Amino acid sequence: MNEYKPLIIEDDIYTASSHDELTHWHNCFEIIEVLDGSFQCHVDGDSFVVKKGNLCIINRGHMHRILNEKDPQQCRKKALIFNPDFFIKDKDIYTRYIRPLLQDRAFSHIQFAMNSGIGLDLFSFIKQLEVLYKERPVGFEMESYGLIYMIIRRLYLAYAMHQDHFQSSFDENIQIQRKMTTYIYKQYANKIALDDIADAGQISRSTCIRLFKKYTGKSPVDFLNSYRLERSIELLLTTNQQVTEISYACGFNQPSYFNRLFLKEYQMTPNQYRKENKH
Repeated sequence: MNEYKPLIIEDDIYTASSHDELTHWHNCFEIIEVLDGSFQCHVDGDSFVVKKGNLCIINRGHMHRILNEKDPQQCRKKALIFNPDFFIKDKDIYTRYIRPLLQDRAFSHIQFAMNSGIGLDLFSFIKQLEVLYKERPVGFEMESYGLIYMIIRRLYLAYAMHQDHFQSSFDENIQIQRKMTTYIYKQYANKIALDDIADAGQISRSTCIRLFKKYTGKSPVDFLNSYRLERSIELLLTTNQQVTEISYACGFNQPSYFNRLFLKEYQMTPNQYRKENKH
């Protein structure tokens, strides 16, 4: 998070060889601006393309991942990520306008063109926030609060205009997938079988496999291994533990298997990754 408040402005570049993002969710709104190229965006099982000149808003708590379309050209996006709970302290405003956005499970995402209407307003507010956080003039905190309020107001207006559409497209299986994914997040360091993951969602093995493919693009076991690899990177870069210790800590029973998966995923060994990225 930003050193001053829970607001992040990220600038990411993707190429055809970029590592695919794992399905995840967080306690924030995420507004994505596509600067160059286009991206595949997956939100709660809905797959769509976000192109240059568009903004995509992902609501808090919804499963999502963003992938390069594998076009030869370089793709670039910028994201504004913020927690509304930090900024909106007025209880009446929160109850009337913020809570409906957050509690409507059907309101997962929405997309705008940046050249008119709400999209243009959002684009303008985000640019002003970027300048404020870069230059940090006296009193910039107060102005940033005002801009966040205006951003959320536009999100509420968009939600109100499209509420019927959101309700008609909601998928009840989303909550089952969240339970199974959360189980992996909590238990990844332990021995986990496909039956364990399916039991977490109280569904059959075949349904478990189908839902993981729909919502994450991976099988349950592949998702588990990818998450374990992500956790191993954190340990490689923040600790001095041996690679063998890290493999066991992340749930891999055999260090050789860990090394093989790591090499396949990142095109280098764990030791090479640590040497090139640890500062």
